[in-house]
Amino acid sequence: MNQTEDPLKRLYEAPNFKPFMKKLALISGVASIIGLLLKISGTPGARSLLIMGMTSLSMISFMAGHLFPCPENAHNMKGIWNFVMTYTGYAVSFGILGILFLLLHWPGANLLLIIAGVAIVMCLIGWVYILFQVKKNINN
Repeated sequence: MNQTEDPLKRLYEAPNFKPFMKKLALISGVASIIGLLLKISGTPGARSLLIMGMTSLSMISFMAGHLFPCPENAHNMKGIWNFVMTYTGYAVSFGILGILFLLLHWPGANLLLIIAGVAIVMCLIGWVYILFQVKKNINN
């Protein structure tokens, strides 16, 4: 293996990685919804299912920012694109964990949700900037 080669890049470019992540996201989403429904009805074991599903969704969104390459029409913006995508993944991850903490009445839920809210607003600003830069590049 070349020392400059990124092992995460090799993982993301593996042929079975993206289909596996899609299936894992689907299973995690279903587990989260079932866990939420069971928690509402007061069924024992719902907390475990909810924790498992939402934590895996959080990890998937944490890694998802690295999965989307910079589009071809966004030349000169690869650094900004990677930053905004990664930051968006982190923000969504914090939001999911904040919702999990809120549902399970754990301390720290408000802090996680405030961090996620501020981060999402900053991500929206980044997305608007990218949109206007791409439009400007297309018009030129």
